[in-house]
Amino acid sequence: MKIKVEKLTLKYSNGVEVRCGKWKIGSVVWNSSGNPKGDNGEDLKYKAHCRLPGIKEFVGNFETEQKGVEKLQSVLDYWIKGLEQ
Repeated sequence: MKIKVEKLTLKYSNGVEVRCGKWKIGSVVWNSSGNPKGDNGEDLKYKAHCRLPGIKEFVGNFETEQKGVEKLQSVLDYWIKGLEQ
């Protein structure tokens, strides 16, 4: 499925919202509570949240906003594959 990435318009937020048509899939936002470290010591500055039913809300921490969006795309593909069964 094709996704659409929109800049968040909330007053105190920094990130993007991911949609499939009018349906909100999730968001990738700046992790302001402290940056966890990845396996190679890189700062994981963004966190992804999913809004799909049956999928856990917190998807993961990511180094870039784009990697978080790619993860939400793969979660959407997995979710839709489960609907087809």
